[in-house]
Amino acid sequence: MDTKPLQNVWQIADPTATKLDLTGIVRRVHTTSGERRKAVSTRKTAPARQDPGSDFVEALAHGLALFESWQDHDTWLTNAQISERSGLTRTTVSRLSAVLVDLGYLARESQRGRLRLTALTLSLGFGNAFARIPASASQQQLKQLASELDVYAALSIRQSDLVQVVEHVVSPYHPDAVVLDVGGKLPICRSASGFAALCALKESEASPLLERLRSQYGERWSPLARQIERSRQEYLSKGYCTSVSNLSRNIGAVAVPVIPTGSDDIFVLGCGMSAQDFYPERVEREIAPQLLKVADDLKVSLLA
Repeated sequence: MDTKPLQNVWQIADPTATKLDLTGIVRRVHTTSGERRKAVSTRKTAPARQDPGSDFVEALAHGLALFESWQDHDTWLTNAQISERSGLTRTTVSRLSAVLVDLGYLARESQRGRLRLTALTLSLGFGNAFARIPASASQQQLKQLASELDVYAALSIRQSDLVQVVEHVVSPYHPDAVVLDVGGKLPICRSASGFAALCALKESEASPLLERLRSQYGERWSPLARQIERSRQEYLSKGYCTSVSNLSRNIGAVAVPVIPTGSDDIFVLGCGMSAQDFYPERVEREIAPQLLKVADDLKVSLLA
């Protein structure tokens, strides 16, 4: 696996451990989400701005025009291409793109300076080209997994403390067994897909996230922390994560993190099945090997 697993974060996750001074890290991690929450709160209380010539409306229109520059099959665009498609000046595109990169909605290619939409745009809807890229690239592999293993197969993407399904295929033998539909979300600390996403994080990202989760769950954190540690050890030794009856008593799941070549986005490839069909021998001999192979293929094909 090319992903870097969690390292030395269990002491932080342990509710009895001494807390480290993570103020600076937490501030950087949560600045963007905090600003978005403040923006939502402001929109609810601030008076409406109806003047079409106001700076606010103009900036919003420019931002939407920039997002709309991406069309079917587009991945990377230059500032010049965005300017041509949106009708915005290159100066405006440069200024807006810099802000959107800082906020996490755009990613900039280090060598050529091209831009692409990031996973964060999934929160704005599924109508953008980037959201369709992983779906189309993974469709055939998901169908194969679902058919050959008689499972629900899904590709998800990590967003903060959740993983969100971007594509899924159900078993042809059990077409009604939909575990989670496209757009559905799973908690990162209570699901196999979430555990896999956690294991793909760098320590500098995992530590503040675990601190935040410990604060969020309070007295309920201790059993969750033990599950995270179990999954971390499982991932380190086997390369995948499992869970049984975590969110549903009737479902077992196996998941593998996928980080596409040249990307920082964390995808997760997972399979779900009835708990009665989930047993260690089958996972180790049948399901995990195929899941790991498809995950390796997707690293190249997702954003190629």
